[in-house]
Amino acid sequence: MVSGPDPAAPTGLWQTAALPAAHIREWAQRWVVYDHRTGETHLLEGAAGALFQWLHQTPRNQRELIEKCIQDWGHEVEDAEAFIEQLLAELRRRQLVWERS
Repeated sequence: MVSGPDPAAPTGLWQTAALPAAHIREWAQRWVVYDHRTGETHLLEGAAGALFQWLHQTPRNQRELIEKCIQDWGHEVEDAEAFIEQLLAELRRRQLVWERS
């Protein structure tokens, strides 16, 4: 039986770094993001790009991201939680997202 996201999961909001929309381009499930703060250009593919785009539209908590993942990609909750955590860790490593309390 698949249950909902863990109510004890972090509830902080994830958001993207303050990047102008003009610095983000999408082509065929690939996003190119120019970070003017560091001068780096990032290629985000598939789910990582989609997650970045969701967060660029509006900050979201981890539960919302898990639910969107399940809705859009059909992952089971246990898989979705680990998947989202992995994607957030990668985007955080690139300094493209951060969690606010």
